[in-house]
Amino acid sequence: MDGVLADFDGMANKLRRPSAEFNQPSELLGDEQRAAKQEFYKTIEGTDFFADLAIIPGAIDILDAARRVAGENLFILSKAPKAKNFVTGIEYQKQIARQKTEWALKHFGDYFAPARIFIVMDGAKNESVVPTKNDILIDDRPDNIEKWTAGGGAGILYTSPAAVVSALGELK
Repeated sequence: MDGVLADFDGMANKLRRPSAEFNQPSELLGDEQRAAKQEFYKTIEGTDFFADLAIIPGAIDILDAARRVAGENLFILSKAPKAKNFVTGIEYQKQIARQKTEWALKHFGDYFAPARIFIVMDGAKNESVVPTKNDILIDDRPDNIEKWTAGGGAGILYTSPAAVVSALGELK
């Protein structure tokens, strides 16, 4: 969801916290980047950060193309930041999950019922949902795509809405 449908980077930039410097697993970050990521999470804790994200231009095009491939079998699979990133731990992580679900329903309720929105609280996306060859993950993080495809699913790395729509067209 974040970085594909929801403009996480735009909101982070408004807070003067460029997310590009830490949009990868913490274990791959240097000390400064890890510290910046921790500081960012402290900045947003207790806020409606995820509820207030803008829609990425072209998101509807992606959803329309995905629906042409998957029919009504569309899901949102998103991950909440780890509880250890927050002073209030699991409580704020649960708040983020609620914000993400409400955001998806508010903006894309015509595409997704609440039962089709999954927010991963712990572990990788491919650990919470075991992908099959018919499951396509669209994600802005190469590591998520690699894990998903290693688990048996298909993956499309988000670089732009047009690129995703084109890749989905090739799958149909």
